[in-house]
Amino acid sequence: RLGYCIDFSPDGSFIATGGNSAEAEFATKGAGVTKVWDAETGELRFQLYQKTPVVDLQYSPDGRWIATVSGKSSYTESKYPSPFNIWDAKTGELVHELEGHEVWQSCLAFSADGQRLVAGGNDGNVRIWDLKTRNLTHVMSGHKRHLTGVTFTPDGSKVLSTSADTEVRLWDAQTGKLIEVIAGPRGEISGMAISPDGRSFVTAVQAGKERGAKIWKLPGGGDVSKKDSGQCVAFGLDGTTYAIGSHPKDGDSKSIIRIRQSASHATVGEWELEHPLRVRDLDFSPDGKKLLASGDNGFSVWNLETNQAEFTVPMYGIDITYAAAYSPDGSTIVVRESMYDARNGKKIFTLG
Repeated sequence: RLGYCIDFSPDGSFIATGGNSAEAEFATKGAGVTKVWDAETGELRFQLYQKTPVVDLQYSPDGRWIATVSGKSSYTESKYPSPFNIWDAKTGELVHELEGHEVWQSCLAFSADGQRLVAGGNDGNVRIWDLKTRNLTHVMSGHKRHLTGVTFTPDGSKVLSTSADTEVRLWDAQTGKLIEVIAGPRGEISGMAISPDGRSFVTAVQAGKERGAKIWKLPGGGDVSKKDSGQCVAFGLDGTTYAIGSHPKDGDSKSIIRIRQSASHATVGEWELEHPLRVRDLDFSPDGKKLLASGDNGFSVWNLETNQAEFTVPMYGIDITYAAAYSPDGSTIVVRESMYDARNGKKIFTLG
């Protein structure tokens, strides 16, 4: 499956997509590949191979590096070392291999200044690397199961981690010491987003006793909202609103997206997706006026000013469309390995 993950370079000139490589390449090159494309022409610039499928990637804030992590594959040995690789974003040269994880479900994030990288895997540990010295500076232990999300707070002073053990942990990014354990919802946390001001975060649980979404405050970790149905979450760019997407267990029911105010948690918009689109990921447009929802069988865009759906693009025969993203200027949307006009959903070209 191609297009597990997508990221635009900060200036919008390039697109990186990660996933499985072609089956014929498994034995000679590896089961995982990151492809880097020219965002204007769709031309493939280079391919970066790893032994297992690429499950997460991110450009550094200055656009110099691409960080990738790969996970478990049924086509490869189950215990391949799964390093976090740092690549030169212009040449595709492997700059550094940050070893230390053997993971099948992984996550990573740069600090806002691009000087550090935090990553997590199925060993339950959170690791921080100094990218200037390329040294592993901290290994933070405590989670009992695999990590499902990691992120720096916007000021870079702390790290937030979520796990299948249902806990949320807040760490001091400078010392690596645990600040507090936040008793999360009873279920595997499938989504997490932190507000732009770093004062609150949202968690989503896809399955478990407390299937749904909650918003929490930082520091202190107090639950400041009622449980809400949802499996994926995102904050608006100004932090005043957040979105919650839910897909029902019943295959005949429709997915619902709610827009809530961060302060009062009042619902300011509600969107019922056209069946059979089942939402799994949300992304606000750069101007904060639209919301992109992607998932099983396609993607859709909602206008937050008119509270109306602008368009839906069905992608039947494609079971899961996790990877979808707005370009930095908001003019285009990339879904898997195709580019679309963000105004009307018309395909511009297929990458490559």
